[in-house]
Amino acid sequence: MGVEQYLHYLADTRHEKEITLEQVIHQLNFSLSTLEALEKGDLEFIQYPLNYFFTRQYASYLKVPFPSQFLMAHFKPRGKK
Repeated sequence: MGVEQYLHYLADTRHEKEITLEQVIHQLNFSLSTLEALEKGDLEFIQYPLNYFFTRQYASYLKVPFPSQFLMAHFKPRGKK
């Protein structure tokens, strides 16, 4: 599973747990646009490396294990060095 697929998986998990976007926004203080982009698998939902830390925080909130094979570098948008 790649990072983009994992972001989709987090969205599916939120739906399965019947957690609303509003609940996530309230708990994690994410903006709606950030959360929507994250759940669409867009690595540029927020600037690198914050996207790595936001994803870890979101996964923790959903009680979903964060894959140990995901390194911070995997969250760097394609084409950027």
